[in-house]
Amino acid sequence: MDISSRMFLAKQSKFTQSLASPFKSSLQQGKQSIDFVLDAIDVVRLHRSYTYKKLACEKMNRSRMNSVKQQLNNMSDNILNYPYLGSRAERRILSTRLATLSQDDEPLAFSKQLVIHGQAIRLLIFCCDSAVLRSINTDDLCMKEYHAQWQSILDTIDALTQYRICIGSVIEHGLRNPKLLLGRANNLLNKVKRCQDITDDSNQNLQQAIHQLEKSTQYLVKDTTLSALRMYQDTSDISNEIIITYKKLINHQLNRQYTSRLKA
Repeated sequence: MDISSRMFLAKQSKFTQSLASPFKSSLQQGKQSIDFVLDAIDVVRLHRSYTYKKLACEKMNRSRMNSVKQQLNNMSDNILNYPYLGSRAERRILSTRLATLSQDDEPLAFSKQLVIHGQAIRLLIFCCDSAVLRSINTDDLCMKEYHAQWQSILDTIDALTQYRICIGSVIEHGLRNPKLLLGRANNLLNKVKRCQDITDDSNQNLQQAIHQLEKSTQYLVKDTTLSALRMYQDTSDISNEIIITYKKLINHQLNRQYTSRLKA
């Protein structure tokens, strides 16, 4: 579904809600839904970090890992209670994805696990977008600004996942296609720079993460040996800062709505 279609559906949904519930209620329900999905993104990312630690034979807290699995399982059940996060069919799909992550006893290739985590995070971001669009004002300029920023963040996360999958392949099988790896690294670099520009984010940690990725990319260009673990750490740093930027973007929109409604 394209952006204009999503905006139209958000307006229609907003009109229906205004007939059925108080104005404040829609913002409150939206905020609760958004908080839930942002927590879910954090838990999925934490689960992915444990998956990586297991592969890298790093020390891992088993009880903490089991707790994360339980959180995923609970979220899989609870997401059906948040209608602002999309249609029931969409929420069921996401529920299934979260449940799959919580029951990861069957061994999978690391690259495959990265795909599954990436798909879950992407779906969560779409659900979050649904809640934001139902909560914010239907002013076209406001929504277009938000969606341009949201789309840039989504593009960056997609590029991040693709680069990670390449790194996962390097970790498992060695460097077989350096040209593809370099292409994915450059694509991520371009996306994250654009994301920083369009969101007008002066996050110094993000700038440092971009600088480190640039250094790693230069190593790849020169055919210099670069640890796959170092490359993966680059993606972890960028992922963390992009999610922080994403949360700032959403909070900005919600705070603007809250302020405008107080003045109304």
